Amino acid sequence: MARLFFAWVLILNRRYDDVGALLKAFPPDQRDSLPARLSFFLANAAMARPCEAKAELTPEIEDVARATDVFPRFLAEGFALAGARETAIKWLEVAIDRGFVNYPFLARHDPSFEALHDESAFKTLLEIARHRWERFEA
Repeated sequence: MARLFFAWVLILNRRYDDVGALLKAFPPDQRDSLPARLSFFLANAAMARPCEAKAELTPEIEDVARATDVFPRFLAEGFALAGARETAIKWLEVAIDRGFVNYPFLARHDPSFEALHDESAFKTLLEIARHRWERFEA
């Protein structure tokens, strides 16, 4: 899991060379784990390799992602980076429904979603997140 989060932070900071080195360092016996597959998915999506990114996903990963708030956000970010807007929005909706409501991060700080900022469905999800964020802060 630590490698997944490290890969994610590197991707957010567009340090793709460092991500590549990190991925090469994944132990072979860990390569098919959920964190490794998500790391490779995000990296390939960020580096404009959508086919390789999608190949990392399995039905099991999607099943696990539906039960959390973090994994669907990773999927949303990866699909957004890969240009699959509708799928990105679908997974972002799952993340928000599962409790990821960090509105400032989604609206201003996550570069993965830059291509979605003009999408009406994305704006709707941001409003839901904003409303829940504000209630959370109160």
